Amino acid sequence: MSQYTVQTPNVHQLSAKALFEKLDLREKLYAHHLSCRRIEGVISAAWKGTRLILRQVSEESPLIFDFIRELVVQEHELTSILGYFATCLSNVGSYYGGQKFVPAFTSETLGIIAQRSTKANELYRQVASAIFQLPPHGLGFPSAHASSAYYPGKTLISQQEIAMVSEAPEYRGLQASTQQNVTTLSNVGHEWKGTVKLVGGDYHEELSAICDSLEQAMKFAADETQRATLSHYVQSFRTGSVDDYRESQCTWVKDRSPKVENIFGFVESYRDPQGARAEFEAIVAINDPERTKLLHTVVKQSDEFIRTLPWAREQSENNGKGHFEKDLLAPSDLSSIHTLVYNSSIIFDGINLPNFNDIRQDCGFKNVIVETSLTAPRSKAAFIDVASRDAFQRSENWAWYLWLIAHETLGHGSGKLLTETTPGEFNFESHHPPISPIDNQSIKIWYKPGQSWHGQFQGLAATVEECRAELVGICMMDNNKYLKLFGFDEKSDITAKSSILRATTACVKIIHTPASNDIHVQIDESTILTHAKPALENMLLRLHVYRCIADVHACRAYFGDLSGVSDEVLAWRDVAVKKKAAPLVFVQGNTCVEDGGVVVREYEASVRGVIRSWMERGV
Repeated sequence: MSQYTVQTPNVHQLSAKALFEKLDLREKLYAHHLSCRRIEGVISAAWKGTRLILRQVSEESPLIFDFIRELVVQEHELTSILGYFATCLSNVGSYYGGQKFVPAFTSETLGIIAQRSTKANELYRQVASAIFQLPPHGLGFPSAHASSAYYPGKTLISQQEIAMVSEAPEYRGLQASTQQNVTTLSNVGHEWKGTVKLVGGDYHEELSAICDSLEQAMKFAADETQRATLSHYVQSFRTGSVDDYRESQCTWVKDRSPKVENIFGFVESYRDPQGARAEFEAIVAINDPERTKLLHTVVKQSDEFIRTLPWAREQSENNGKGHFEKDLLAPSDLSSIHTLVYNSSIIFDGINLPNFNDIRQDCGFKNVIVETSLTAPRSKAAFIDVASRDAFQRSENWAWYLWLIAHETLGHGSGKLLTETTPGEFNFESHHPPISPIDNQSIKIWYKPGQSWHGQFQGLAATVEECRAELVGICMMDNNKYLKLFGFDEKSDITAKSSILRATTACVKIIHTPASNDIHVQIDESTILTHAKPALENMLLRLHVYRCIADVHACRAYFGDLSGVSDEVLAWRDVAVKKKAAPLVFVQGNTCVEDGGVVVREYEASVRGVIRSWMERGV
């Protein structure tokens, strides 16, 4: 079986029903209008963004979605076909992360089924080749082997052309909107002489419907802060103004641990190969008050934990955190949520927003832990050596949970971007620049006016930031004060050991046996703290400082060396691909109004449950 062929998925239920039923009627109506409102056949708000996401994934994804809806009406019962359909629906497209997946059945089989409906037959004619075609193998800059819905059309646009268009100030201040206008940019870029037309309204229908429901939800908001957040959402989606969206984020941060949480917008840029254009997502969730209370203890002590990280040790400035750390470290909020709707091509266990670094530094940020996805089954540890497997599996869920909290709060929450904010104005002492802990020399570069982390590091930004946050989480796993907050001490089964194995060869040995086509991972626990952690801290220090001072060149060279793939590693990958686990997909409920109240309708954790939930959603 090819690595791209989708298997029958494992299905996990994202349930918020128990917490939803504790809300009062106003709160239920607020959540309902945000998430899934059906009036005269119209579904809007969070789920209405589905077709927008589909169009951002690939050219064929919207057609596959319509094709699935048309075929499912026929009640066909082939397990592999239903598995493919459920995986497409749960991932909002035909890509799992950045890799395309294709059916395990033949095009002829699907073609026969398509003949049962005139509409399905027409949809299949349009999308058949794209469903089964490889390449493209994944998402990336348009080429013979990759595709991107951000750069559509038969004529491939070059990376240089993409970069030049992105430099235009008129372009950088825009996002998708309901407006259907045309703007002409002349002489774009420093070297290229040409004209670019910006054609608005590409997502006009989807965003208009979302705005209509957000305006309905405003009637049931708890307070003016929630109403203002939704109002800024609407204004941004109607005009395409990034400034309006930024205002929504400043206001959203002030809405601390609301009973009903929401996230709307073009948020994450992981799928744009340039790292600049963001994919739409919509989340509506219910706060878990007991778990949230526990998480707040981490926020209260965040400064103390940051002072233990490598760039802050032995520093006297900035309350002992040093020059490479922001003054306001603690997030405005840290909460545990159960998602009522998580409409995104990627479902994360933890979320840290907003993604605007100046807002994070000046206003703060929010962390949310998605409890409902954390309960999904973890790995079967198939490659872990038998001697360590039991201990690994016994501690994995708690170790993952503790790592995730540190990853989101102390990882994504840490770091100060040293910036010349306006010409001649700096957010650090430019006459006495900070000393870099990498080479003990004064820094010589920083962010210039108008520059940003994503703009400077582009496609490298998301990868480096996730790696940096992962390292922070791992380095916290032997911090006794941190572990004690959750009831663990040095005698507990939950230690740093199971979390650190992923990041170093100092304590890990991989044994490849080609004859049996197998891999075993052996762990030397005695070297975790003596060899592994210092190596990880050195890596963390470099990535952190490079990010803080905009040293793109040094970061690219350093990270490139670390991420290079040898023939030995490729051989390990071949084994892992052949033994890969079935994909994990999620089934989510729908809200509906009954007898003047609002109820949550949930579905069984199966491929049939996934498909049924989407058919009743009516997107």
